[in-house]
Amino acid sequence: MPVYGVAVPDVVADNLVFDYPGRRALDCVSFKIPAQSVTALVGPNGAGKTTLLRCLAGLETPLSGRVLVGGFSVDDDTRAVYSRIGYLHDSFGLYNKLTVRQCLQHSAAMRGADHRQEKEWVDRIVAEIGLEDRLNDRAGVLSRGWRQRVGIAQALIHSPDLILLDEPASGLDPDARIELSALVRRLCAGGATIIVSSHILTELETYCTHMLTIAAGTIISHEPLGAHQLAQQHVLIRLAKPHNDWSCLTDRAQIVEHQELSLTLSMPSGLSGQARLLADMIGAGVPVCSFTPIAENIEQKYMRSIQQAKGR
Repeated sequence: MPVYGVAVPDVVADNLVFDYPGRRALDCVSFKIPAQSVTALVGPNGAGKTTLLRCLAGLETPLSGRVLVGGFSVDDDTRAVYSRIGYLHDSFGLYNKLTVRQCLQHSAAMRGADHRQEKEWVDRIVAEIGLEDRLNDRAGVLSRGWRQRVGIAQALIHSPDLILLDEPASGLDPDARIELSALVRRLCAGGATIIVSSHILTELETYCTHMLTIAAGTIISHEPLGAHQLAQQHVLIRLAKPHNDWSCLTDRAQIVEHQELSLTLSMPSGLSGQARLLADMIGAGVPVCSFTPIAENIEQKYMRSIQQAKGR
């Protein structure tokens, strides 16, 4: 497994504005993606995800603002940045009359590989993506899933240290999606910084470290993934018998749902707070038989962000 990137880049978007005729696609978008992370770029259809990825890759020029990759400007240092980026866009194309091997050789040559490097790069990526049995097949006869694998291989052929993936799991079967998740984790462990746009939130949760949510061209949240990062958490309490006196609860613990033998509370995150709450409940005679913090998954985080944005 190669090490991806010598100096691992962070990615900075500074006040990006991008217009299509009659429509603003990006509106003062700013964020910083930490180096050696995997960021889920999520949002509804038409939110600006693909436009944002194209600006990060230097394929679109924003009306104003700038993108920095490892301190280099995408607009001012295009060649230096381009050599570090691997980009799989959502409508990539293949040369249908070329074999898979020839497609990869062409991609390597386009990235400046000499004859020796070309063979090394192709052999490496073929093993990583699992294309050994398809090398002599023409791209035009491949299924949607195998075409997707070749597209991913082309994006990674030069061992980029910033990887932009737009709907990478599209067309992949369950086995290939599991392999993709494992590949992304390996790339990140090897030093890559990765941004993945996808509508399959449950799969993003298996390998992403951060979530960047965009709606109507505006960033509405950018947060780490992981229950320990939440300011609020939910706790599920199961009861041995019905109980209706909740005077022992402080103002910091709010009832979200109350059923006959269970109670769901929203409260500030932290083990000390959980310990105090449980002690207060037992001291007040509440018949607690289980006390379980509930981790917020990526779908819940996404819906929370969208709802908060609607309420602004």
